[in-house]
Amino acid sequence: MASEVNAILKTALNETHRKLGGKMVDFAGWDMPVEYSGLRLEHIATRTHVGLFDVSHMGEVFIEGSHAMPFLQGLLTNDVSKCEIFQAQYNMMLNEKGGVIDDLIVYRLEEKKFLLVVNASNKNKDFELMQKVAKDFLTKGSLNSSHLILEDQSSAWSQLAVQGPKALPLMAKIFPECTEIKKFRFKILKWQNLDWLVARTGYTGEDGFEVYGPNGSVESLWQEITTLGVGFGLLPCGLGARNTLRIEAGLPLYGNEINDSQLPLNIGMNWALKTTKKEAFMGQQPLATALENLTEENAKKLVGLISLEKAIPRDGYRVLSFDKTQIGLVTSGTYSPSLNRPIAMALVDTSYTNETCLIEVRKNFVEAKIVNLPFVKKK
Repeated sequence: MASEVNAILKTALNETHRKLGGKMVDFAGWDMPVEYSGLRLEHIATRTHVGLFDVSHMGEVFIEGSHAMPFLQGLLTNDVSKCEIFQAQYNMMLNEKGGVIDDLIVYRLEEKKFLLVVNASNKNKDFELMQKVAKDFLTKGSLNSSHLILEDQSSAWSQLAVQGPKALPLMAKIFPECTEIKKFRFKILKWQNLDWLVARTGYTGEDGFEVYGPNGSVESLWQEITTLGVGFGLLPCGLGARNTLRIEAGLPLYGNEINDSQLPLNIGMNWALKTTKKEAFMGQQPLATALENLTEENAKKLVGLISLEKAIPRDGYRVLSFDKTQIGLVTSGTYSPSLNRPIAMALVDTSYTNETCLIEVRKNFVEAKIVNLPFVKKK
């Protein structure tokens, strides 16, 4: 018999997904729907109308106290002091070699209280690291635990993503004040006498919202959104469409474009590295050394590839010049429902300047066009 530790995890909406006919898969230890009506239909619905996703497998860590800010400044790469109350900020945690432990979103709830939303597959290791760093931080500063409080509340929270061009008018039926929320901002709004964190954020390249609330009430909210969503062309969507949408939008995924051996410099994330802030962040020195040694010969860049043939590139496939010299690797690949052709994201040598290349697909060589990300640009 499997132990509880190894038992697959379920979100509060697990039975709802099954009743809807969701095709369930094991994703990072969670029983999650990969699709309902079909990946293509769900993808197109999100691009043209609105899609509803259960992303409750993500982790929620609350950090508060009089020393929460300096702690986060030393933990994360971005300048958290620039994040205002009710604002969200993209961030990364690095290891001692400058590789990415995880990328995450910080929500500043109050002057000295923050919510960190981390990737499901990294939640436990992230929180263990935060606890270790916090212990060292308190010890060095001769502080007590009341100055800095960390709490993993992932098991109590659910998260829904409502994404697409019709997301705003649909959500305004439930949360009228959401029309006032700007991108990467949020509000705490009431529904059924409960507080919900409603953020203008997402992972699809479309406008939309991510809504955080208690497990016990998320099914009621899901049902309200789907009932009202009938008039907006809404479809429930699985992780399959979420992946194709984020690839079209050129958004990196931990484990593909981002990992603990990949420097942020190579994936176009320099804008989230604030090396001039007062507090040095973990992994900053290795990044500085890497920058000093960066040359055109050893630098990489994250690009888009559009296959000129039918074969779909997958992560790990080699990218080659026309003389069969390896110039990079595919990090993510899929068939694009929006472009109706195979696409991929890849890390390639910056020294390679041709507009086309080859991808080795199961011992065959497929020609591809190199393009800037994202593949799908929103007006």
